Amino acid sequence: MCSPAPDAAPQTPPGPYPRGFVYGRGEADPGAWSLAGLKLARALEALREVNGRVLELGCGGGQYLRALRRRRPELEIHGIDLSPEAVREAGGIAGVTCCAADAADLPFDAGSFAAVIGFDILEHVADPARVLSEASRVLAPGGILHLYVPCEGNPGTIYQRRGHQLKARWGGHCQQFTAAGLLELLARAQWTVVRVRYSDYWLTQRLDYAFFRRLEASPNPERWWRAQALAAGGGLSGLALRGARRVLSAATWLENILRRGPAGAMGLHVTAQNNAAPGAGFPNAPGRPK
Repeated sequence: MCSPAPDAAPQTPPGPYPRGFVYGRGEADPGAWSLAGLKLARALEALREVNGRVLELGCGGGQYLRALRRRRPELEIHGIDLSPEAVREAGGIAGVTCCAADAADLPFDAGSFAAVIGFDILEHVADPARVLSEASRVLAPGGILHLYVPCEGNPGTIYQRRGHQLKARWGGHCQQFTAAGLLELLARAQWTVVRVRYSDYWLTQRLDYAFFRRLEASPNPERWWRAQALAAGGGLSGLALRGARRVLSAATWLENILRRGPAGAMGLHVTAQNNAAPGAGFPNAPGRPK
C-alpha cells in the first residue's frame, strides 16, 4: 500500500538547493524543442503498446506525470519520490496517485505494473542494482522499463575528460555510468533490451558543464535558483531569461535531432522488457528488507 506524503518539514536536497526545492515542475511537451520534450517523446514511444498501470520513479513535481495523464488518459498513473513536498505537488494532478517512497524499496505488490519509467534518477542512487531489482519485482512478466540516464563516464564526454567531481558535488550524482556498463548491468539481470537511443552531445555537455562550473565558482550558489524563480515570473527580466533559455533549449534539441548515434553522446534512453519470474526481481540482487 502506498501512503501519501506525510506532513513533514520539506527536505533539503543535496547541493546548494533552497529548502523545499522541487525538481520537475510544470508539464513536459513531446513537441517542444527541449531536452525534456525529447525525453518524454521517447518514453511515449516506449509506452505505445502498454496498457494498465504505469509507475514513474523520482517523479519530482510531476512534469512527466502531467504529460502522461494528458496524452494517455486511459493509463493508471502512479509516481513516487523521496521528497514529501514534491509528492504533495505531483499528488495534486487529477487522476494521478503519488506517494513518498524509496525507489530501492517500493511499497507495491509484485507484478502490479505494466511499465516503470524513470528520468534522471539512477545516477542519484547509492545502489542502482537494487533499484532495478525493485522495478523488476513490481513489473508484470513482460513489463516495460524505460529509463533516461546521463552516462557521464562515456568515452569522450566532457565529464569523462575533466572529472566527475562537479556533478557529484553540485548535482548529487553519486554514479558515473557508461552506456556499456549500464547495458551490461541490464543484460546480467536477464532483461531484454528492446531499444537504445542517445542524446546530449557536444553543445548540451558544454552548457551543462559551464553551469556547474559557474555554480561552483559563485560565492552565493543560490543566486542561480533565484534566477530560475525570476525566469518563471513576469517582468522584462523574466521575459529575457525565458527567451535565453528557449534559444539554448532549441539549440540542444536540434543537436540531438541531427546526431543520433552513440559517438560523443552522454544521454542514454533505454527500453527493456522484464524477463524475471513474477515478483522475483533481479536474480543476483539482495533481498528486500523486512
